[in-house]
Amino acid sequence: MKSYVWGMIASLLIVISATSCAQPEEVTVPNGGVVITFDDHHFKDWLKTDSLFKAYEWKATFCVSLIGSRSPEDIQSMHALHAAGHEIAGHGYLHVHAAAYVALKGMDTYINDEIIPLIEYFEQDSMIDLRAYAYPYGSHHVSIDNELINYFDIVRGIKNGNRSPERSPCYFNNSTTVYALGLDQNLFHHSPDYFLDLLAYANQEGKIMIFYAHRPVETVTGDYQVSLATLETICKYACEHQMHFYTLSDLANMSDD
Repeated sequence: MKSYVWGMIASLLIVISATSCAQPEEVTVPNGGVVITFDDHHFKDWLKTDSLFKAYEWKATFCVSLIGSRSPEDIQSMHALHAAGHEIAGHGYLHVHAAAYVALKGMDTYINDEIIPLIEYFEQDSMIDLRAYAYPYGSHHVSIDNELINYFDIVRGIKNGNRSPERSPCYFNNSTTVYALGLDQNLFHHSPDYFLDLLAYANQEGKIMIFYAHRPVETVTGDYQVSLATLETICKYACEHQMHFYTLSDLANMSDD
């Protein structure tokens, strides 16, 4: 009898384990796709970039931080980007390191300080529906992800590095938590050729590659900057290979989570 009971328990544990370890079904799209996200509040540079890349029929997600201290000119520029077909996403009301803030002050305080004021601002701005959130510094934890999905449709972290294309964690994974690879020139893995290798793999396998950057500039002079040439290399490749441009919210619409 004991052996029978233990056998039933073992079988149940195997079923539970298999269920909990199940991975989301892979999402593929014809010719693959690319998501380009920008963080912080470089509105002047973002608008210039949009004017230069309109010919590629691109669209991007602009993840805005410190919205409460932005100038009227910034807000006008944000609306211009939105009107042009781009997505406006959240990037923190205070732009804090999420994991450290939660560890120090607790989840409720983090939500009340970083998330609620951000949402309330955009609720007053009835022109923009805030559906996506990008973590400042890429700092997150699964417990925070699970909490933020109560407020947003999708959240974005970061995973930098020069992994081979088939091992990159920055393709859309059919989840409401996704990861992006940095394009900024100060990052050790920065290489336009590497970015093209990732896009070529996405194009071949029907995957959607996710990138992030901060300030697009003609000539890089400091950290958190990406050259317009690098961005154009990506957009040009995507267009020439009939890849699709997506926003973070577009991914949320595809997700089974």
